[in-house]
Amino acid sequence: MGTNTRATVLHTGVPTNEIMEHRYFHDALHNPALSDSCHVYDYKEFSKYSKNYKDYVEKRKDTLGEDNINFRIAYLLEWPIESLSFTNRVELERLGNKDLQRHSRMIRCPPYNEFYDNIFVGIDVGEYVDSTVIFILQLLSYPKDVKHPYRIRLINLLEIKGTGMELQDQAETIAYPFLKNYSIVAISYDYTGMGRGFCENLVREFKQGDLPHHKHTAHIFHTWNNLNHNDLFGRLHTEFKQGRFEFPDDGSYEMEEFKKQFLYLGYELKHGSLIRCESTSEKVHDDICSAGALAINSIGIDYFDPAKTGRKKKDTSVTYAGGQKVETRSTRIRKPKPHVIMPSRGYGNR
Repeated sequence: MGTNTRATVLHTGVPTNEIMEHRYFHDALHNPALSDSCHVYDYKEFSKYSKNYKDYVEKRKDTLGEDNINFRIAYLLEWPIESLSFTNRVELERLGNKDLQRHSRMIRCPPYNEFYDNIFVGIDVGEYVDSTVIFILQLLSYPKDVKHPYRIRLINLLEIKGTGMELQDQAETIAYPFLKNYSIVAISYDYTGMGRGFCENLVREFKQGDLPHHKHTAHIFHTWNNLNHNDLFGRLHTEFKQGRFEFPDDGSYEMEEFKKQFLYLGYELKHGSLIRCESTSEKVHDDICSAGALAINSIGIDYFDPAKTGRKKKDTSVTYAGGQKVETRSTRIRKPKPHVIMPSRGYGNR
């Protein structure tokens, strides 16, 4: 029918940089000969006609940040055609603090009157030629920033060489002796492949150690997929861009390796608008970057949303005294309401 009337064909959607059969938008955006037939409108144009849509996008902007990769792709319609850099030297110089020092021990001392921890850990387990990296973050309160009342600080990281059975033993001989020096809220593990054995061995060491400052430590077994990879690296990218992340730029091997891996970390679009981050060089690994994203996972994505747990942490957190759970308003046992059994509606009840 359209051929008979010479109808205009209208294609709607978003472009992608994947090699597919139908690449109308990709070709039209980057081919001057086709640019006249391609019209691009970001969220600001559609916000003129829908207040609900405008309010929704503004809420997403407050949650993610306008510099977030996900927000730029989905609402500002900025699509990288090639793998782009996650960060740059200028930004790393701004985030690095030469006055900061790495901490090899951070434990709340007795009598544990207020056992409030703010240390989170991400562990990327190495396979084959990669290294296992333990990435330790401290979540600091920053009330001056009303929308984002926190700052994230890298306090230490450890790189472990070894694979196979040697890797399994390192959970007991290297990883646990390193981690027992910190009061940890949660640990997020790379629970894939060879990492499963390493994680299970390390959790067993925590249980056998039975230290008072680890009674409350949560162990999170993380399995990567396209969606959570997009969320975690997108959040880490936002903290970098908006200056809420800092690290001790002390010139040590670990910190220089941290900067090198993030400088070579690139991102590209996969499956439409989902980002995929990996090293752009075969000679530079991205283990530290993955461990950093896992540390963000141990904090919890929802924490960074001011409308969720970020503003309610004092009400929902649990206080620990002497390694024992103390009853708080959120954990107080409430008496259940009496259950009333209603008779079934049969023919005899009509």
